[in-house]
Amino acid sequence: MKKATEKPSYQGKKVFVGIDVHKRSYSVVAVVEGIVVKKWRTVASPDKLAEQLRRYFPGASICTAYEAGFSLFRAPQSPGTSRN
Repeated sequence: MKKATEKPSYQGKKVFVGIDVHKRSYSVVAVVEGIVVKKWRTVASPDKLAEQLRRYFPGASICTAYEAGFSLFRAPQSPGTSRN
């Protein structure tokens, strides 16, 4: 049985991430196996968001979608990843 303080493992899982893009911030929601596992707001920086996603979901395959409003935001692609 997991203790309440243990972090869940995302190794080998698909994490689907929705990003609502604003001028100064992003609202982010992450879903794993149909369950919302994390919601947060972060500064509007693709590099910072990529860093957070790698830190929050180590070993996971991360799939992102975003609202392409005024900014035509393009998420960074890390080496060794693909855009599917």
